Amino acid sequence: DELEYLITFQNTGTDTAFKVVIVDTLDKTALNPATVMSGAGSHPYTFDIYGPGVLRWTFNNIQLPDSNVNEAASHGFVKFKIKQQPGNPEGTVIQNEAYIYFDYNAPVLTGMPFVTIAGDPFTASVGKPLNYRENVLITAYPNPFSETVTIEVISGGRRQEAGGPWRVEL
Repeated sequence: DELEYLITFQNTGTDTAFKVVIVDTLDKTALNPATVMSGAGSHPYTFDIYGPGVLRWTFNNIQLPDSNVNEAASHGFVKFKIKQQPGNPEGTVIQNEAYIYFDYNAPVLTGMPFVTIAGDPFTASVGKPLNYRENVLITAYPNPFSETVTIEVISGGRRQEAGGPWRVEL
């Protein structure tokens, strides 16, 4: 399966940042570096892969204001997708963290999000069949969850009536 990552950053310094560099070293035992697809970013960037699974995004001349001057504009992000190595066993924990450099300052380490590979996915039954031609959005939250999950179905821009029975089996 493919994983999608979102790396966010904010300039909380005391001056405008002119260059932001993100360096992310992948877990090559669980992720396939050959399948990386860099995605959307908040600002124009260049993307490089070097070494065995080292990703680097460079935001040159980003002119990211500090949060004291313009909180809303002090944020940025980049997304990427990557496939897992084939045959990751159930229970595999995939961790990821990145270093974010603002200009020539020491790096800021992101948190360490993780994904745990589970067994067979659960199935959910809804009381009303959905027309496959409709624009349907199904969301489940919170994610991850341990005991309960809320599943919301929006079809054609309208929330579906509960109409039940709604049942989720884990």
